[in-house]
Amino acid sequence: MGLDIRFYGGEIFEDDDQRSLWNLDHSSEHHLFFTSAIAQGFGITQFFPIDTFDLKDPDALFTHYKMHLSLDQAIGIGTTPDLASVPLTTRALVDDWLLTHSNQHSLERSALGL
Repeated sequence: MGLDIRFYGGEIFEDDDQRSLWNLDHSSEHHLFFTSAIAQGFGITQFFPIDTFDLKDPDALFTHYKMHLSLDQAIGIGTTPDLASVPLTTRALVDDWLLTHSNQHSLERSALGL
């Protein structure tokens, strides 16, 4: 089963401690995806450290989205939702983004056999 990044909910928008914990779990899962994909022989073209991922930074959102695109293309997931264009300016928008994002992580875990 992997991490459920939805666990944190909108708290990551409002609470620095929760955001730090989410960043650690989220970054760990991306590292797991990357190392698993490489170990299975998939070619990954985009990987960036996201240990301090800032949800309010449009550049960080776009970089993160490119990582998902690269991974999904390599492992054969046909559709990657737009994780970059949503302005994460309210708790409700963060909650919606987390649900979409978490669902994508579930697809990626499954495709990698994790």
